[in-house]
Amino acid sequence: MCSALVVNPMTKVFSVDLEIEPDNDRESRHWWRWLAYGLFSNRACRHSILEDLVLESVGHLSVEDVDNFAAVMSSPHPEELLIGSPHGSVETERLGVALRCAGSLMIRGPDSGPDLGPLAFNSPIPFVRTFSDDGESEWINAMVPGCGRCQVRRKDLDFACDAGRPSHGV
Repeated sequence: MCSALVVNPMTKVFSVDLEIEPDNDRESRHWWRWLAYGLFSNRACRHSILEDLVLESVGHLSVEDVDNFAAVMSSPHPEELLIGSPHGSVETERLGVALRCAGSLMIRGPDSGPDLGPLAFNSPIPFVRTFSDDGESEWINAMVPGCGRCQVRRKDLDFACDAGRPSHGV
């Protein structure tokens, strides 16, 4: 959800019922980091048209959660901070990266379930954000809108697509 919100082209008003378990620090940290990324990161402020936000049932928000939220929100490389990966040698401030039609991606992350192998889509996916890129690997870490943390094949990326659009941000 938050990987799609960061480049939200349609929703101006967003309401979410958090219901985070008060005794589950790991879950709380996870959700507050992702919300910071999807709603308030530099990328979200540039690409999302979100104007109004309602957070309901905020059952747990610790000082550590606020610190993590602020760190992701202000980071020049929030994907790397969010995932806990090192900064890559290739600059990732590309606004126009798309996964080409029939390009391969593999969903990665702690809650991604069993490895399904590479997936392919019938149409291009715009607004892909690469991160922790060493400039050489066949598979690159990427944040794919609606899919979250993935790995994509370098040869399947179009670094010259026109993905820009005006935005407002929260």
